[in-house]
Amino acid sequence: LVDRRLHAFKPIDFDAFTVTLSDTGQKKEFVQTDAQIPQTTKVAPKETPDKPDEFAKNWHDKIWNRMIVTEVLGKGEQPTAGAPTVLLRVDYAYKGKPKGWIEIARMPGVAVQMYARTENTAGWVALHTGVEEMALEAKRVIAGQ
Repeated sequence: LVDRRLHAFKPIDFDAFTVTLSDTGQKKEFVQTDAQIPQTTKVAPKETPDKPDEFAKNWHDKIWNRMIVTEVLGKGEQPTAGAPTVLLRVDYAYKGKPKGWIEIARMPGVAVQMYARTENTAGWVALHTGVEEMALEAKRVIAGQ
């Protein structure tokens, strides 16, 4: 069977993540606390760790839990229409050391097709419909809206 997991680590295995927009280079760092129980997990901007950001938490929950891999491409294999354009990247860390990452990309063209790749995937994986909205919400996460 093909491994369709985006990450080989769990939410309790990271305590910080950074969201970076590819087109502007804008980034924002977040800290995660109380991840042992999903319902108590808090996400806050690194500069104000005592002020949880519910929007950022909900957005990250979608990125972490709700992306469904629909197709797995092999190592070095590109989608048939060519290389997708990376929209954003999320880098994960634990105690200041890199833990993993995900890049979310869009295939240019008429039909919206989203792809991702991570530290755990051999290459690009196709994602289900609806991921484009998650990628667009990243701008609001960085802006703190």
